[in-house]
Amino acid sequence: MNPETRKVQVTGGSTYIISLPKSWAESSKIQKGDSLTLWPRDDGHLIVEPRTISKKKTEEIILSEEPPTHLLRRLIGLYMAGHRQMKLRTENRMSQKTRKAIKELTKRAVGTEIIEESSDFVLIQDFLDPSDLPLDKTVRRMVVMASSMFTDSIISVMDNNIDLAKDVQSRDDEVDRLYWLVSKQFNMVLNDPILASKMGLTSPQCMNFRAVARTIERIADHACKIAANSAELKKEDVAPKTLKLIDEYSSFSADLFDKSMKSFYGKDLKLANETMDVAEEGATFRKKLARNIPKADSTVAVALAFISDSIERVASYSTNICEIAINHVTLEEN
Repeated sequence: MNPETRKVQVTGGSTYIISLPKSWAESSKIQKGDSLTLWPRDDGHLIVEPRTISKKKTEEIILSEEPPTHLLRRLIGLYMAGHRQMKLRTENRMSQKTRKAIKELTKRAVGTEIIEESSDFVLIQDFLDPSDLPLDKTVRRMVVMASSMFTDSIISVMDNNIDLAKDVQSRDDEVDRLYWLVSKQFNMVLNDPILASKMGLTSPQCMNFRAVARTIERIADHACKIAANSAELKKEDVAPKTLKLIDEYSSFSADLFDKSMKSFYGKDLKLANETMDVAEEGATFRKKLARNIPKADSTVAVALAFISDSIERVASYSTNICEIAINHVTLEEN
């Protein structure tokens, strides 16, 4: 529909009235006496929502036979795109591999369930109302998990704790599924501005939460890499000085991560800038650690190099969060 202009009329000295476009009223099935919901936005816009909105149609997707990992990635993409109900169909009888990939999605993606299936299709419904689980709470949960994963991954290095290393890697799935949820909510907000209002956020704010969530998901990935490489180490093979530097460098990066999230949630411009300034000191830790990694091309040297790189990445991603925090504050100032 093309935009239309309406003149504002005032009745009774205090009531402002505009007429609704006829084409919109008819397509929305507005009748005399119906109620409309008005959503005032911080940016000055007013969204008009019919009290009863017809449910979105089921998205029908034709699947082809492909490796299960490739199919799962595609299904995750469809979930993050914001489809609430998907009918996944194959041209012929659906294979067990395809069904297994679909069931893997419903097991890992928040709110999804299989509600109907036959020989050639599976119907998936997303039962989670995005406004019931606000973006800020989901991201806070991701922060807690990624932070504990990073801390435990370093402990697995220091103590050569293989069981703890495996536990860290198992927790990555939970961070991933929360990130998928944030991405889904963000994409739904792009298509439905009313949803942002229901969540108490603007579209740009939702974009910042999504950017932070993506960064946290990467930090969790590096915690997994540290844990995986810790399995290649034996405490007696690593010099005490090297372990001490790893401990100090990781504490430095963990502190940056903590302060970056405080600056984001606290909308603290000063803390964000201070954290970014301090982050530059990480180069000193990195150089010291590099000098204490064995030069020989050994399994231990390679594992230590990967661990050092992941600790550096956590510090770098923390500065990215500070940049997002500054943008977050600036948005609210304008």
